[in-house]
Amino acid sequence: NMSSVTNSITRVLDRLRGALGTSEHPDGSNSNFIVDWYNVNVAKIGNGPWCEMTNTWSCWTGGAREIKKGRAYTVYAATDAHDGVNKSTWHWGTKGMRAGDQVYYDWKHKPGEQKISAVDHTGTVEQILGDGTFYVLEGNTGNKLKRHRRDKTYVVGYARLDWAALGPIIPVPTQPITSHKPTPNPALVKRVQAVLEIHQDGHWGGSTDGTATMMRRAARALVGSPNKVKQPYNVKVAQ
Repeated sequence: NMSSVTNSITRVLDRLRGALGTSEHPDGSNSNFIVDWYNVNVAKIGNGPWCEMTNTWSCWTGGAREIKKGRAYTVYAATDAHDGVNKSTWHWGTKGMRAGDQVYYDWKHKPGEQKISAVDHTGTVEQILGDGTFYVLEGNTGNKLKRHRRDKTYVVGYARLDWAALGPIIPVPTQPITSHKPTPNPALVKRVQAVLEIHQDGHWGGSTDGTATMMRRAARALVGSPNKVKQPYNVKVAQ
């Protein structure tokens, strides 16, 4: 129903809001915790433009993994929607756009032009305003994750995910992660895996250990460029 849809979208938007201000270390390097996360959890591609990685990160860690294919390239992600991947839909322009939609831009876009292959930037719509403008949360803009107020000028179109497929949100109780060492207690391992939002098989393997290590590094503000990153946003993201 619509309440569960709104709940799902809010969870994803809250992931982005909590990470506002995320930057690169060093500046211009395309290196930060979102890029690190993508390389560990989606595909090992190294550092690169991370606007679409941000869309993937927010969905996958915000409870919407099953409706969003993991992508780093904006053209592929827009094409997914155009092709109906995971029952997503593509819409040209901005008409009918709403919160939770992933909007795709072309900085050389000409009004009325319909060309997905020219897409070169993206963000997640946060709020539609009444004057033809909208708030959008975008990674890799000025080397940071920022909120912008945009209009339709450079918009090619937007993707709408199949939010209704997620159903009602069931909160996962948080548990403290006290150790990253192997343990013979499968129930405890499953509790930690639930917090980390990964497959809960009760076995502390490489995936669990790597994800837990990444979160511990984030809490100590070490993700991205060890010994250089001191910003407190990493703690918020880890939490």
